[in-house]
Amino acid sequence: MFKKKYKESPLNSPKAFFKLREGAEKCKKILSANLDAAINIDCLMEDNDLQVTYKRDQFETLCSAVFERFETLFNRFKSRLASDKLAFKTIELVGGSIRIPKLQELISKIFESNDLKKTLNFDECISQGGAIMAAVVSPFYSVQSTKLLDRFPHQIKL
Repeated sequence: MFKKKYKESPLNSPKAFFKLREGAEKCKKILSANLDAAINIDCLMEDNDLQVTYKRDQFETLCSAVFERFETLFNRFKSRLASDKLAFKTIELVGGSIRIPKLQELISKIFESNDLKKTLNFDECISQGGAIMAAVVSPFYSVQSTKLLDRFPHQIKL
């Protein structure tokens, strides 16, 4: 929309791109709790402002390809659980993107669970996993057989 109106793309300027990305991130967070959100960026490029309002439906349409990739990933994970004869009792969702209602709905549908928990923040999740692993390997505690997998399939970039 900005490119159509002002005949220049904010994607070509690192500073404008950073502002645009920050605005989009804020919009995503607002849309997780509300049905519509506005992106207002003053002086995005050469004293030109960006003012856009998005509805959650538009956001979900824009992200449909990403949701399809998540669905494939979750289905693959569920089939691995079934092939390893593993069961789960609780699903704990961690991370910013997991707050998106469409993603929660997708996870609920795939795992046939309406009891999705969002009680831990990322730091607490790491701490709790470390405490459980310490208890499992400690000779002083008797812990029910637990298998924790620590995986981060994506490269970390700074």
